[in-house]
Amino acid sequence: MMKKFGILSVAALAALAAGAMETVDLNGLWDFRFERGKSLEEVALPAFEANDKMTVPGCWNAYSHYFNQHGTGCYRRTFELAEAAVDAFLVVDGVGLRSRFWVDGREIGFSKLPWSKFEFRTGPLAAGRHELVAAVDSVVDNKKVKLFWDFYDFYPYGGFHHGVKLDVQVKPVELRRVVVRTRDYKTGRVELEAQFVGKDAPQDFTASVAFDGGAPREVAFANRRATLNVPDFKLWSHDAPNLHIVSVRVRGTNHEARSTRFGIRQVGTAKGRITLNGRPVYLKGVNRHESHYEFGVSTPVQLMYEDVRNLKDLGGNFIRGSHYAQCEAFLDLCDELGVLVWEESLGWGNKAKQATSRRRRRASWRATRSTTRA
Repeated sequence: MMKKFGILSVAALAALAAGAMETVDLNGLWDFRFERGKSLEEVALPAFEANDKMTVPGCWNAYSHYFNQHGTGCYRRTFELAEAAVDAFLVVDGVGLRSRFWVDGREIGFSKLPWSKFEFRTGPLAAGRHELVAAVDSVVDNKKVKLFWDFYDFYPYGGFHHGVKLDVQVKPVELRRVVVRTRDYKTGRVELEAQFVGKDAPQDFTASVAFDGGAPREVAFANRRATLNVPDFKLWSHDAPNLHIVSVRVRGTNHEARSTRFGIRQVGTAKGRITLNGRPVYLKGVNRHESHYEFGVSTPVQLMYEDVRNLKDLGGNFIRGSHYAQCEAFLDLCDELGVLVWEESLGWGNKAKQATSRRRRRASWRATRSTTRA
């Protein structure tokens, strides 16, 4: 049996990215048609006649009407843009298992990564109404699906796990997000990385930076990065989950300020022990599958909160996310409530031949990179 690959991940490391361009929320009730037993390749797409509605997020085979059924779910909805977009990014927070997307009849992406968060560029979009079509295939066919096998100890729910949104770029260059990484937890020193969209994004620039709503200061960025100390910083730990907010505005441009919430912390090892901020930490926790008899993988934040609160009430400080990437809403809860998270690249009990095939290794690499994207 192959050894599991895990990452003590985002909720424990100082690398939470937030802040985005104008966002269109695409969650809600979509037009729907279910093609039972059919794969993506067997369904006529993107044109199809809807005969039902389906929630996004939501797992169709957790609902009584399609309970335990596998095939391809066909989704359609429209959205409006108040002004023309230079580009846009369709952001999908997990599907099961394969998925394909079209905007206005033009295919924009195809994903083979179950559970992973991913995004596709739409290209330029005019102001007005647009049509989005998605197809999600939950059939376990290992000639096509390399990251899920039918002997796994968890269920391949079909549908959108945690929703869909569209990040809209209306200017030629926009500051999309700011990523924060701890460089020295003892002094509160952090590195800021500005991530832009647009061909002519600056490499070196000056920005106004403010921590926790305090007075801004001018900071020089080189190669889109700057290192500085957080004033009056407090460390994040499972006992005291202190979080800071940084706001960055690029000087001399019309970029809006982008804000990021982060914790100052460092996970390491010393003398055979795991350490947090230089001190040994004893991990007390549980394995957690995101699986619910009513919601499938698409658990609402209330259930996530209850899981984390129950763990804390038991004196726990650690969750192993079995056996796939965890959604951002859950990681944010762990960040706020003081829980370290072990994330895993999707897989369970694969034999050597299955786990080491070239296509499997490529898919695993992409899934792992999406988990550690910060």
